[in-house]
Amino acid sequence: MRILREVLATLEERLRPVAGGEARTEAELMLSHLTGKRRLELYLDNAPVEEETLTPALETSLSMRLRGMPIQYAVGRAFFWDFELAVDTRVLIPRDDTELLVEIALRVMGRGCPLVIEVGVGSGAVSIALARESGAFVLGTELSPDARDMAEANAALLGLSDRIAVYEGDCLEPLSGMGVAGLASAVVCNPPYIRSDEMPLLPPETRWEPLLALDGGEDGLDLTKRVVAGAAEFLRPGGLLALEVGWDQARGVASLINRSHMYGVAEVHRDLSGMERVVSARRV
Repeated sequence: MRILREVLATLEERLRPVAGGEARTEAELMLSHLTGKRRLELYLDNAPVEEETLTPALETSLSMRLRGMPIQYAVGRAFFWDFELAVDTRVLIPRDDTELLVEIALRVMGRGCPLVIEVGVGSGAVSIALARESGAFVLGTELSPDARDMAEANAALLGLSDRIAVYEGDCLEPLSGMGVAGLASAVVCNPPYIRSDEMPLLPPETRWEPLLALDGGEDGLDLTKRVVAGAAEFLRPGGLLALEVGWDQARGVASLINRSHMYGVAEVHRDLSGMERVVSARRV
C-alpha cells in the first residue's frame, strides 16, 4: 500500500515525456480530480491509497494524456475564472486569456440582472462567469449542438440554469424575433479567429479541439465581421460590444468597428502578457 504523495511522484515521472516541466502540476491536477482532494492534501494525507479503486481511472486518464490529449480533456475538467467546468473534445478548452473578455464586460454592465448575449458559448465559461459575477441573464447562441449541450450541463452543474439560456444556431440568428432587440447591456464573443492557412501551424495538442471553434476563415475574421454587423440591433444605447481577437487582429477589428458607424470609438485592451486581446466599443 502506498500513500498519495508516493502515487503522485510516480505519476509525475510517467507524465514527464509529454508534459515536460509541467509534469508535477499535471500530476497534481490529475490525482486531485480523481481523488476529490485539494492539491495540498495530496502531500499531507498519509492514509494508504486504495489503489485497486484508483488505478483503473488513473490509467485511463494517463493513457489519454500520453497520447497527446490535453490534460483538461484527459481529466474532463478545466478551470476558468473561479470555477471548474466539465470539458471534452466537443468544446474548446477555456483559456486564461479569455478572462479579460469577462473583465471588460463586467466593468460596464453593473449589477441588477442586465441582459447579456454571448455568441458562441462553447463550454459556457464566459456566460457562466458573467452570470455569477453580475447577476446577468445570459442569452447564448451556439452553432454546435454538442457544445450547446455541454454549456447547458455546465450551467446546471453550477446552479445557473435559470439565468443562462443557449439556443442552437448561427451567430445571432437564433435570437431574431425573440423581442430582445435593443435590450442587451452587452454582446460578447470569443470567435474562432485563426486564419485557415495558419491552422497547420498550431501546437499539436490543438488537434484535439473542435475545428469549428478555431478556424476563422481566410482572414480569421469570418464570425467577427458578422457579430460586428449584427450586434448593434440587440444592444441598448451605450451597450457594450466586446470581442476577443488574435494576436495581430486588434487594429483591424477596431477599424472595422469604427467604419460601421454604429458604435463609438473602439478600444483595444491588452492582457497580462501585453498582447492586444480584446476590442470593445459602445453602441451609439
